Amino acid sequence: MKRAFLRLSLVAGRHLLWAQRDRVRDLLWRDRLGYEPRLHAPNRIELVDPERPRPSPSATPASGDLAALGRDSAVAGCGRFLGLTVEEATPEEAGALLNASLRSARPLLGASPETLGAFAEDSWAALGAFLRGGGTLFLAGVGPTSASALTELGRRLGLEPVQAEASSAASAGVLFPADVVDFAHELAGVEVETTMQGGRLRSEQGLRALAFSIVRGAREPSVVEQRVGAGRIVFSSFPARLPSRLADCFGAEQAPVFLPPTMLLRRVYGTATWRPPAVLANFTVDDPALREGLLGLPYSQALRIGREHGFHVTVATIPAELQLAEPTVVAQLLKNPETLSACYHGCDHNGYEFYRSEGRRLRYRVRPLAEQRAALRLAVEHGLKLGQRSGYELDRVMVFPHGLGPAAILPDLYRLGFVASCNLDNRYPLEAPLPDDEYLGLRPADTAWAGFPLLWRRELDDAGHVLDLFVGRPLLTFEHRQPLGERFLPFVQRAAEINRLTRDAVAWRSLEEVARHAYLQRRDPRRGWEVLMVSNEACLHNPDPEPSSCCVWRPDLPGDAAFEIDGERSTKCSPFEVTVPAGGNTVVRLLPSGTAARLRPRAGCSIFPGAGTPAEAGPR
Repeated sequence: MKRAFLRLSLVAGRHLLWAQRDRVRDLLWRDRLGYEPRLHAPNRIELVDPERPRPSPSATPASGDLAALGRDSAVAGCGRFLGLTVEEATPEEAGALLNASLRSARPLLGASPETLGAFAEDSWAALGAFLRGGGTLFLAGVGPTSASALTELGRRLGLEPVQAEASSAASAGVLFPADVVDFAHELAGVEVETTMQGGRLRSEQGLRALAFSIVRGAREPSVVEQRVGAGRIVFSSFPARLPSRLADCFGAEQAPVFLPPTMLLRRVYGTATWRPPAVLANFTVDDPALREGLLGLPYSQALRIGREHGFHVTVATIPAELQLAEPTVVAQLLKNPETLSACYHGCDHNGYEFYRSEGRRLRYRVRPLAEQRAALRLAVEHGLKLGQRSGYELDRVMVFPHGLGPAAILPDLYRLGFVASCNLDNRYPLEAPLPDDEYLGLRPADTAWAGFPLLWRRELDDAGHVLDLFVGRPLLTFEHRQPLGERFLPFVQRAAEINRLTRDAVAWRSLEEVARHAYLQRRDPRRGWEVLMVSNEACLHNPDPEPSSCCVWRPDLPGDAAFEIDGERSTKCSPFEVTVPAGGNTVVRLLPSGTAARLRPRAGCSIFPGAGTPAEAGPR
């Protein structure tokens, strides 16, 4: 007992000493961070009407091809992001494009009022046939200057023309009403605070409002739908073009540009668009040792509250302090993996211990790369010793203390056997240029740095998790111990919000299970099932009564990469075919060729553990 108390006192004293040192550096060089912080606008994103109808099953289109008139349109950019094949053409080529769409069952055409103005006679005839046959026209950028194009559109199709008027005042937000769940999907009933201006769309003929701009507290229709035979036209008063690459538009302020086309594409193309295998969520608490009391966490309380409110808590624990682990706490982790887990949090948490490798007079102390690499290896040794002593293995996910470290150490995580890193997205990997990746920060994980998966998490006051849900990213939230209080109320409240948003269709899991399912899948009408593997380990699932094949794509492969399929090394290169057994799982791993990782993979799956689940057919 005396030895344990001495050990605990030494660890607490060490943290106190390091904190004092960091305060001095903060006073001297507070603004010299050594990285460019990424700031997120604090816009409100809120489910204001939870009484939403149940969504219908996803569409199964005959074509995964999208047609767009003009160049660099938002609908084309969003279509590529969702995995669709996009063909862009000039307005003069509209007739040929539409006739080809009729022959190939291509279901959607993206356009703007300006492109309609260049239509030839054959283009108008082809558009009428396309719509009457069940096609969808998405017309973006509709405003007061579009009157002549809208009048001509109505005349040609025999419809009462839509009228676009400027809004009477500045917009305060955009609302997707609860009853348009077929269009807005997870965002039905959600209001997004934004100053982006839309217009007011109306017609003497009945229109279905798909989105409202909130102006002086009133709702003004800004995205509407008009039926044309078996087809439809969706009018959007928001810009037809993205102001920059799609990754830069992901956020509340630009939401009216990328959300309406993405919503419509998901509605029309259904299973042909990228989607996650499950809605994944996790709460992480940084720093606690695996003990009750000083430096620890009330694990029994966390377990009880997590079970009561249906969420999972991962403790990012400091490997050098695993000697403080109490057998009763480790026993709780072993017995309750559905509610509690622990992962790596640096090595000894000596300040910002994985930081820049060079520089002077910076807010944090620089660390040579050799020192950082040695610390990673030591962290793994601490974790392995815990496993030998107790049988409990930490999640193979690294949460870096103070934030993400240099890009140069990410390959070391890969070679050691980590499946991902999980950090706040207020900075990208240090000492590395920003990759030219149009979808950076939009997929379940980013692999643009050395091919290693980076999961991004949010603070409790960041409402961006609602948009994460829409694009298929895991809903990852973190906090430190003190703000959570004795009853973990911030987590309880956020869990209730997430459960309402997802209608309780959310899988609360450990960070390792989240990382293993951080991929996207789609069913291409021509090629069949495809998987976009942005993880180092993908647990594929097939609920069908028959075996199912899928094509696995892995972007940003490390140079020494080798695939392992269900424990067997493979010579396959991305993309490659995998067959998932009926009602079963297939695990695809990315491993360094010729070397054995220190951290061992785990067997089983907690999301779809047994025979197939009653979901859409094909790999999940």
